[in-house]
Amino acid sequence: MDSNLLKKIFEATEQNRFSYLVTVISTSGETPNRVGARMIVYEDGNIYGTVGGGVLERYVIKKVLKDKPLHPFIIEVSLENGVVKMACGGELKLFVEPLFNPDVLYIIGGGHCGKELSALAPKAGFYTVVADNRKEWASEEKHPFANKIVLTDYKDVSKIIDNKTNAYIIIMTQMHNTDIEAAAAMLNSGYKYIGMLASKSKAGKTRKALIDMGFDKAKVDAIKSPVGVEIKSDTPFEIAISILAELIDVRNKGVQD
Repeated sequence: MDSNLLKKIFEATEQNRFSYLVTVISTSGETPNRVGARMIVYEDGNIYGTVGGGVLERYVIKKVLKDKPLHPFIIEVSLENGVVKMACGGELKLFVEPLFNPDVLYIIGGGHCGKELSALAPKAGFYTVVADNRKEWASEEKHPFANKIVLTDYKDVSKIIDNKTNAYIIIMTQMHNTDIEAAAAMLNSGYKYIGMLASKSKAGKTRKALIDMGFDKAKVDAIKSPVGVEIKSDTPFEIAISILAELIDVRNKGVQD
């Protein structure tokens, strides 16, 4: 494989950049490229590499960016009788795989529990983003296993959400008022799951505050709080385990209970 292509693939996966690797996996008859030809398709329509050029390539790019799949799939193309017509007239199969992780966990609040969760979540297959409004906690030193760390005001935290992915949000800031601030910012974002670390009494107060702010009750009630599987957890590590267990359960079921 082209070493430059490998570098591009690494860059895309490391940044969780919305992009796809397209590989020719089979051909029959005359085709414009061989098995093993590869091309990266980026969100803006730019490419690196080629699977044949011309009308075939334009068709593949258009289909990938229209469907925006979160999981691998196959494109079958007939160059004679299908929607793509080329003089060579053969047939191809192309394997399309996302170069991004579709399951992104946003940990809002990088304190002690956030630190433990950011260490565990990547091992469970989540692309993990930590956001905090404190410089000392929004740091690689505190979160060496997180994929991305963001220093931001909680009122602006929704700006970090990538709505093209499955967003899992856990709010665990250092204060009750900042929990409310972060939740208010996040409730109008697109997400698959949203939870908040809190006691039952604190969770009730937070819900009331958000409803008083004008948020729809059903949307507020969708916040899972207290968050996590009930395991009588006490330490930050145990709390992180209980939260991660719930996240895995939601991901594997495909829907939020």
